[in-house]
Formats: sequence, C-alpha cells, structure tokens
Amino acid sequence: MESGDTDSVDQGAVWSEPIGSATDALVVEDDTAVAAIVRTALEQAGYQVLVATDVASGRRALGELRPEIVVCDIDLPDGNGLDLVREMRALPAPPGRIVVLSGGAREIAAVAALDAGAHDFLAKPFSPRELVARLELR
Repeated sequence: MESGDTDSVDQGAVWSEPIGSATDALVVEDDTAVAAIVRTALEQAGYQVLVATDVASGRRALGELRPEIVVCDIDLPDGNGLDLVREMRALPAPPGRIVVLSGGAREIAAVAALDAGAHDFLAKPFSPRELVARLELR
C-alpha cells in the first residue's frame, strides 16, 4: 500500500500507512469526514496516522502501537471516548499529547475532557491548523 492510501484492516480501523510502520498519531473518530480532515492535517504536518472509528478499535491500536499524539472524539458508536482517554493516561507510557474533540456543549465537554486527562479540547467545527498547533505544544 502506498502512503496516503487507506485500507480497512479490521472493522473500525483504517491505516494510512502499512501495518507495522511507525505511527505517530492515532485519530479515534467515527465521522468519516472529520476523520479525513484530521488525518490530512496531521499528514501534512508530517505525522503518520492511524484512524480508528470506535473505542474498541482505538483500544486495539493502543495495544499494538505507541502513538505520540491522539485525537479522540467523545461520542463514539460503542462507548465514550473519555473512557479511552482515561485508559491512555493510565498506560505506563501514555501518549505525549491527547486532544479531545466534541460537538457537544463546549464548556461541559471541555471540563469533562480535561478531567479525564486530555491535554486539550477542541469543539467541532474546528480549524485543522489550530488542531495541529495545539498538538505540537509542549
């Protein structure tokens, strides 16, 4: 598979790079349009990206990969993305940056995301440039 191609590896996961290659970023987002925007922005910023479309596939990806950054939606078809954020933060080597996305009530969702352990929060709709800038903060 060539860089930029997507291939459905298992239900809920789409790799934009060959399996086994270094993956810098994990995107957990069930809305394919939003996932494509995030993936494109991150790839243009030089990241290799894995897209998971639900909590279960995001959890599997975290078990196999150690992404440096994670972008995670709150409302996913099989659960709450904040539960996945809590699991990531409990890992012996958690991702360096976790940004949560939500289309819900901004203040309530932002506080819940930060309480769960996210480093940052963006409300949908958002600027892809702002997302990349927030992920690259240290």
